[in-house]
Amino acid sequence: MVFNALFRHLLGHVLIIERFLATISTNSYENFSKIRFTIIWLIITFSIAFVNTVTNGQSRTFTTFNLITQTMSTAISLFEYLLIIVIRNYNRRRYINQIEEASPKNYHIGQRYQVSDNLKTANQLSPTFLCLFLTNFGANILFIATSFNMISDNYMMSFMFALGIWTEALLGAATELTIMTHHPLLKRRLMILLKKKFHLNLNQIGDVPTKTMELAPSATNPTNLRDGTDAHFKMLQQLWDK
Repeated sequence: MVFNALFRHLLGHVLIIERFLATISTNSYENFSKIRFTIIWLIITFSIAFVNTVTNGQSRTFTTFNLITQTMSTAISLFEYLLIIVIRNYNRRRYINQIEEASPKNYHIGQRYQVSDNLKTANQLSPTFLCLFLTNFGANILFIATSFNMISDNYMMSFMFALGIWTEALLGAATELTIMTHHPLLKRRLMILLKKKFHLNLNQIGDVPTKTMELAPSATNPTNLRDGTDAHFKMLQQLWDK
């Protein structure tokens, strides 16, 4: 239990490091060695979880080292939740600025894409980091109660462990769900699956004729089509000129 719990709890720390590197290195992030980063975080995370498991006594007892590790993980998780909000706001400001000051001299196209990706990913992961903090916080309460013998009754101890497992399972499901609901493509696919499963009808069919009528004049007007195409390729050329 200790290994599985701590390994999952430490994964949020890896995510925030990756997002921080992507934010401060928008120009060179695409050239980072993803394989090297993966190997490093996997070794470190596995080692911390493994050491905590080896030093652990029984399944329902936790050592001082376990308690220190979990407490630090909880405190760091709170900091990471606040940091992902800062990263999101920072990338939003950069994204807005690069639109308002659109110029070939501002950002090359790779940097523009990275800023946009940073903003979308931060929006997607903000609820995830909240769920990770709540997971760590709940586990920390269980670690403290067990380490300091705050619960002596065996029935209450069993109840606390069962409640902790159920809470972590629900928060784990919430983590996965928020990743899907805050990602445009995954959310669209999720809605399609829900419609097929529960035969949902969002009454969007009535909007199609109106949108078709609005788009028809532009689509059939050669002048508008030519001007729009020229402007589009001119913008692409400016982005690639740098």
